[in-house]
Amino acid sequence: MILEALSALEEAKAANEEIRRIAAQNLVAERDAGSLAEVSDTSGPDSLPVNEVRDLRRTVSELILEDAFFAEYEAELEAQLGDLRRLAADAERFAGIAAAAPGTAGLGAAMRDQALALQRSYAFCRSRYDAPGGETIRRRREALEAHRSRDGERKALEREAREKMQSAAGLLRSIGNWKADGEQAERFRRAAEAAEANLAWNRRQKEWTRRTGPSVDPAEERDRALESAGGWLDALDRAAAGIRDDLFFSEYVIGRFTRFDPSLLRRLLDGDTALLDLSRQETEYILYGFREPAANLAAAYGEVFAFRLAVRTLEGLVESRSLGHPLVILAGATVYGVTRAAADLEKLIAADSVPLSKYVQVETRYADYLRLFLLLHGDSAAALARVIALIELNTGIAADQAYTYVSGEGSASLGLWFFPGIVNMLGASGGWGGQVAGNRYVATYSADLGYQ
Repeated sequence: MILEALSALEEAKAANEEIRRIAAQNLVAERDAGSLAEVSDTSGPDSLPVNEVRDLRRTVSELILEDAFFAEYEAELEAQLGDLRRLAADAERFAGIAAAAPGTAGLGAAMRDQALALQRSYAFCRSRYDAPGGETIRRRREALEAHRSRDGERKALEREAREKMQSAAGLLRSIGNWKADGEQAERFRRAAEAAEANLAWNRRQKEWTRRTGPSVDPAEERDRALESAGGWLDALDRAAAGIRDDLFFSEYVIGRFTRFDPSLLRRLLDGDTALLDLSRQETEYILYGFREPAANLAAAYGEVFAFRLAVRTLEGLVESRSLGHPLVILAGATVYGVTRAAADLEKLIAADSVPLSKYVQVETRYADYLRLFLLLHGDSAAALARVIALIELNTGIAADQAYTYVSGEGSASLGLWFFPGIVNMLGASGGWGGQVAGNRYVATYSADLGYQ
C-alpha cells in the first residue's frame, strides 16, 4: 500500500507540474491579449468578457501546490514504510524465538524481551498510523482537507450537473428509440445498399461510425464537447480560408436535399413515426448514414447538443468565476452549461432559432448546425456515396451507368489602346484568337468536360 501511495504521489507531482505549465502559458496569453482587453473595455455591455476570462485564468495558479508539500508527504510515506518494516522485522524475530522455545531451555527471557519489543513497535505504529486516530494520519487528513475546503460544494454541483445531464440524455435517447415501419425501413435499406455499391465501384473504404448519444456523465460530455469545439472552429477556419470542396459540398447538400424540420420533432416524440421517412431527413442520412431512421436524427441532435454544451460551458466559466476555487468554478460551469444547452435544444425544437452565445447575439438555426457538421466531417467518400445513392433513388438513374457532360462558354471584351486597324490585322492573322468590334477587342472561349 505504501509503495502504491508513493507511486500515486509521483503522478500527483506530474499533474502539479502540468498545472504550473498551464498557469505560465496563461500569463503569456494574458500579456498578448492586453490590446484586446482595451478594445473590449470600450465595446459596450455586450462585448466579449475579456477581463473576466483574464481573471479566470489567474485562478488556475490557486491549484498549484508548493514543492514542499510533496517533499513532506514523500518523507512521511518513507518514514511510515520504515516503521512498518521494523514492525515486520520484530514480528519475524519473535516468531523465530517462539518456534524454537518448545524444545529449548533458557529462551524465556529472550522471548519476553522480543515480545516487549514487538509490542512497542506495534504501539508506536498504531499511535502514528491507525486510521481512526493515528497522529500522522490525522495531520495528513487535516492538510488534505485544507486543500479541499470547498470539496463539498464542488460535489454538490457535480451531482446537480449529473441530474440535469441525465434529463438531457433521456431526451436525446428518446429520439433514437422510435422504430420505422416496413416501408420506411426499406427505403433506408435501399439507400444503404446503393451507397455501398457506389463505394465498392470506386474502391473506397467505409468511414467509421460515430456514436449516437451523449454520456450521462456531465464531466465526460463536457470534456468531449470542449474537445470537439476545436474541430468545429477548424472547419469554419477552413471554409473561411477558401477550402472550396468542403464548402461546395456542404452548400450543395443543404440546398438540394431535405432536412428534418425541428417543429416536427415533438410529433415524433408523441409517436408519429410516419415522420421518419427518408424523404424528410436526407441531409441527416448523408451525414451519419445509419440504416435505422431515428438514429440519424438522434445523432444530429446529439451533435447539436454537444456544440451548445461547449458554448454554454465556456460561458459558464465566466458566469461561475465568483465561486472562487477553480475546481468549484469548473463544476459550476458544468451545471450552467448542461442547463443552458438543454434549454437551447428545447428552444431550437420549438422555434428553430437560438442565439449563438450570450456574448454573440447572432441567431442560429438547425440548418446552420448541419452546415457546420457537413464542413467538419461530411465531405468523405462514404458521405459522397450516400449523396449519389439518394440521387439514384430519387431519379431512378444508376450513377455507374450514366454520363455527366458539362459545357461552358465565356466572352471577354477589352477596350483598345492602339489603333483598331492594327489589332484587327493581327486578329485576322490568328495571332490574337479573337476579333475587333469597333474600338473593342472581343474573345470567346468554350470548355467541355465529360465523365462517367
